[in-house]
Amino acid sequence: MAADVMANGSKFRFVNTHLQSTIPGLPQAEQVQRAQADELLANLLFTSIPVVLAGDLNSNAEPGPGITPARPSMSRMPALSMPGSSAHPADRGYTWPLFGEDQSGGPVMANERIDLIFVGGPLQFCWATRRP
Repeated sequence: MAADVMANGSKFRFVNTHLQSTIPGLPQAEQVQRAQADELLANLLFTSIPVVLAGDLNSNAEPGPGITPARPSMSRMPALSMPGSSAHPADRGYTWPLFGEDQSGGPVMANERIDLIFVGGPLQFCWATRRP
């Protein structure tokens, strides 16, 4: 999903996506995710306006077992922020797995950042803040 947004006199394209999950033992799922990421970036990298890309990429932001081919592709857009990074600097921003996702597995602690925000191009606006 994409929308061109005008804020404080500046225009940018906001894009939301949810890439295919990889499935152990099913290489086709990884191939689909890579193709989705490549197609998405091919349509975004050369736009004439700044881009904010947000979504569930199903690929860990940090090196390790949860990283998939989509994440290195997305590295071509410099990271703007990760969930929780500015509001809670001590919070690593882990978003997966969710507690209760698999009720039979018992409690789990999130240990991957798969829900990410990226920006491409200079953003020439300031977010409005609420004044008391």
